[in-house]
Amino acid sequence: MKKLIIILFAIFIFPSVLLAQQSNTMFYMHKVPQSNFVNPAIRSECKVHVGGAIVPFFGQVFLPVHINYSNNSFGYSDIFRYGTGAYSDSLVHPFHPNAYESGFTQEFLDRMRQQNFINFEMHLNLLNLGINIKDYYLTFNITEKADARFGFSKDFIEFLAKGNQDAYGRTLNMGWLGLNAKHYREYSLGAQRKFGDKLHAGAHVKWLFGKANLQTTKNDIKLRTNPISWSWMLETDMQMSTSSPFFDVTNYYYDYETDSLVFETDSTLDVEIQDYMLNRKNYGFALDLGAIYDLTDRISIHASLLDLGFIRWRDHPETFTSQCRFTFHGLSIN
Repeated sequence: MKKLIIILFAIFIFPSVLLAQQSNTMFYMHKVPQSNFVNPAIRSECKVHVGGAIVPFFGQVFLPVHINYSNNSFGYSDIFRYGTGAYSDSLVHPFHPNAYESGFTQEFLDRMRQQNFINFEMHLNLLNLGINIKDYYLTFNITEKADARFGFSKDFIEFLAKGNQDAYGRTLNMGWLGLNAKHYREYSLGAQRKFGDKLHAGAHVKWLFGKANLQTTKNDIKLRTNPISWSWMLETDMQMSTSSPFFDVTNYYYDYETDSLVFETDSTLDVEIQDYMLNRKNYGFALDLGAIYDLTDRISIHASLLDLGFIRWRDHPETFTSQCRFTFHGLSIN
């Protein structure tokens, strides 16, 4: 049971191995009932529709999963490329030795922004209902959602690729290094109506129940290499908040004798899977708004505002801070 909980937690919080799929096309697929997820003003032509992972007997073959990946800095061709020379028949990445020789590494670094993000989303629709009643289109949905966002600076990637060989005498900005991830369940009740001949409007009212959360609220990190002694001077001003049902961190400190960071915890890994999935201590509220205005028979304007709300994380809340200055002089080898 413990292994099952950890596996589920990893699947929902870190879905980084999943393929990407943009949801933008759903805005114009009005015959698909799920298009109402991205704009509450969209009305299904079905009089009644039922779907979701928990009702496979209605003819649904594949799980109704929404998967999304995005980043603001690079594409596939920027991280994988055929090598040169002996590696001309192989794909290499920017950190491969052959990439340094061919200039691929520097090209990759030149594409990096000062602030970079990688985003993942995975939404599993458990139940969706829709019914057309006179002037109204009413919906009800239950969806399991997991989102993750990893941020990093250009200096951080450059340090991983080249070390500090070109950084002596200047300060590397390691800020923006952090992870925000959450897993929660969403209950949504929606209504759509047409006003006159041109305006369609709709809204979703959502009740949210968080399961696990990790959020980096402050991440100011600076690394400087002394141009004379080549020692590293690291300054940190970081803060991270978590809400996890698996353990409580009662204390953490730096042990100078072992040169390591020590965490003291009260383990709660004996939590049952049903307790985790049915946890209602982290509650929240959200709202979706949508509108469609038909200018002509061929032109219409679509607008939607999604997930405007909050979750109060009250189950096992923890906050970790790091404000320190550390100098690393190297290792002594006899």
